[in-house]
Amino acid sequence: MIHAERLLFLASAPLFYFERVITMKKWMLLFIAAVVVLIVAVIGDGFSNDAEPATLREPPQLVVEDGEASVEALRGTYSWHYGQGDKGVGTDADSVHPLDAKDTMTPLVAKRGAEATTVQLTFDVAPDAVSARAWDTAYWGQAAFADAQGLYESVPVQKSDQGEWLLTLLEEDAVYGISAEWNRYDNFGGEAFYSFYTQLQP
Repeated sequence: MIHAERLLFLASAPLFYFERVITMKKWMLLFIAAVVVLIVAVIGDGFSNDAEPATLREPPQLVVEDGEASVEALRGTYSWHYGQGDKGVGTDADSVHPLDAKDTMTPLVAKRGAEATTVQLTFDVAPDAVSARAWDTAYWGQAAFADAQGLYESVPVQKSDQGEWLLTLLEEDAVYGISAEWNRYDNFGGEAFYSFYTQLQP
């Protein structure tokens, strides 16, 4: 009887070992799959353009560049809100009109070419919408008159496939007003106005 039980044990031992190996392989595959999913999630989050940036308590800075020269635009009037703990904070700031702010701006010196010059509008945090208008530099110091008479024109702003905001300069020296909006983030947002002017050279 004992001899028969021993034979049964010896016969079932390989089967038991085989089942154990299969179980270990299953757990190993599950572990590897979990690690792969975690890595993909971390990498995807790191490269995502929709990742929530740090809370901004004021609108981002704007740099205008044409590939050869660049200037920091003057930030003017803005309306901004951001989260602080469990509270929301709102700020409204007023500023002078671009036509009255020449002394506080650095001109963008650009070459006047046969084709229209395009500049890139680079914000610390990219906005969701951008628009622009321009005034002739002949109206420096005459903001009220220029606006009352509608002496400005809209300037095309386009968003490239890479997410860059591009503005096409006018053929003559001009003062540019840029309006930008941020509305896709939960922890901050609002609208801000910027300005710069050009000095075109042959």
